[in-house]
Amino acid sequence: MAFFSSLSALTNLTISIIGDFRLDIDIDPTVLPNLHYLCTWWTLGALLIAGRPVRIFRLPGQFTVPGDPLTRLAGYVSHLAAAASQLEELQLPLEIPICETVELLTEYFPHITRLYLWTWGGEIPAPHLDMRSVKRNKGQHPSLKEVIIAFSPKHQNRGAYLLWRSPEWVLPRAECETMFEMIVKKCAVVEVVRIGVSFSIDEKEVPREWVMEMRKAKDGRWVERN
Repeated sequence: MAFFSSLSALTNLTISIIGDFRLDIDIDPTVLPNLHYLCTWWTLGALLIAGRPVRIFRLPGQFTVPGDPLTRLAGYVSHLAAAASQLEELQLPLEIPICETVELLTEYFPHITRLYLWTWGGEIPAPHLDMRSVKRNKGQHPSLKEVIIAFSPKHQNRGAYLLWRSPEWVLPRAECETMFEMIVKKCAVVEVVRIGVSFSIDEKEVPREWVMEMRKAKDGRWVERN
């Protein structure tokens, strides 16, 4: 923090420590007064977001610990939310089904407008396509306008260069369409839904046929971007 205190103009910060730890430290609110983008783990994120104009929070990776993933994620999200009422965008790994994820964020982050989720280990896994989640219909997120789900081709390393070694790979349209239907049901004002292969938040080099991007027209109809 002594080092960061000299960087008052800094707007983007990534601290990729491995795992999440209890941190009993105080961070002077005058440090990093112009921070807008923060990429780090939950505990440190909550400390650095408090009192700063952070608009985007990204988790740098997935850290698996024992216990129920929903309970664990709810604990992290609630702790972060206490200090982050100004957040507009969250970028997180998809650890629990999409409906439960949206419901959790509806409770703690009803004001965010953009959500970026990614999965590990290949195509959209079956547990995230449980239609029973939709039938419960616990509520809709009131503000999310853009939702992005990113994953890698099945059996492929996450290195982007390996994409070009999979010319035979085909986007799982049925799974993507089911995921799209879930998102629309859970997000009241969503306008853009993008599901497909990506290795960064705005990947431009992925073939268009590996992405399904739906946009809501002025007349309310959903149109797929070609």
